[in-house]
Amino acid sequence: MQASLSAGARAARLFAGAEAREIVERALRLAASFPAARRIPLSLALLRIAVDASRTSSGDPGLVPRIRALVEEARRDGFRPEVAAGCAVLALAHWANRDDAGTAEATAIGGDALHDVSLREAALETAELVACLASLERDLPRVRTLAAEARRLGPLPPRAAGNLAMGEGILAAIDGRAEEAAAFLERGVRLCRDVLPWEESPVLARLALIDLELGRPERVLERTARMREIGPRFGDGSAGAFANLLEVAARQHHGEDVPEEELAGDLAALEMDSKLRLAQVACALGELDLAAGRIERARRLLLRGCAAADAVARPSLAVTTRALLARAELVRGDHRAAREHVEAARRAMHPLPPVARAVRLLREAAAAAGLAATPLEERGQPSGQPAAAR
Repeated sequence: MQASLSAGARAARLFAGAEAREIVERALRLAASFPAARRIPLSLALLRIAVDASRTSSGDPGLVPRIRALVEEARRDGFRPEVAAGCAVLALAHWANRDDAGTAEATAIGGDALHDVSLREAALETAELVACLASLERDLPRVRTLAAEARRLGPLPPRAAGNLAMGEGILAAIDGRAEEAAAFLERGVRLCRDVLPWEESPVLARLALIDLELGRPERVLERTARMREIGPRFGDGSAGAFANLLEVAARQHHGEDVPEEELAGDLAALEMDSKLRLAQVACALGELDLAAGRIERARRLLLRGCAAADAVARPSLAVTTRALLARAELVRGDHRAAREHVEAARRAMHPLPPVARAVRLLREAAAAAGLAATPLEERGQPSGQPAAAR
């Protein structure tokens, strides 16, 4: 059985999804006759490989009920480590299917299940939970606690280490610690190439956005070239469009005025395939347009980005787009619209720490609009942090 696990994992890493699934299904049939104590962990390990293999085709919804059934069986039989492991695999399956709600639900249950097992016993599941929740921007205080606990374990297996690096990089980026975020994500990229190759393109895109924030547009072209090379291997249909727009941002960073029509096709592709990426690149391009005085163009971009950020429920993007929109409206002389955007951003910002870059942008926009940055500040509480979380 170990040979099947190794062969299936290797096939998934080498983009041979059909071969990996064939190995998994054959091994699952063999495992069906094993006692539950052996069958459940083996089956979950095999289905984890099937989820990995599904990344080349944007997921496989058929895996979800099979994983869920094993989690329920493990729960009935009192196999606590398997419940935690199964919830982690289930979250990955939802993530591969681009089902944010399912991922959030599975990670919430998985986080509770981790209380029943030792952290060292569930190091991989903990690291995967950190990466998933950080990507979703959900339950960030818990993510920070889990990340700190995982770090204290010392050296982790490569897959766990890769997930932890990605999660910590996203947390640092949200907090506005751009240099630290880049260091974590660079480590994540190096680890992903061997054990999580389907994550490399998304991590490179995050690094490109950080490069833009730090004023390093020359590095963006290195990231986007690699994104184009590896994205299609894993069914990442929007990697090319995202890479094109990141390169446009790099060109604008150098002072080039790229015609708006040059962006239209790639923006439309992201609108269809990845609203998260649309929101990310709209923030980057919109901020550059604002700085260059292209106010109407910035406003059009940011309105699209705002709708996309609301659709994917990422507080950092929702607050950033609204804060930048408020600045655009102020330049246009529409103080009422600016204040409406500030108020909307205030409602979205509670999961974010006071030091977050999005919160800083909101404070600047709010001050210019004659408002406090957050209603919490008006009551004398720390901004961006609900009283219950203090």
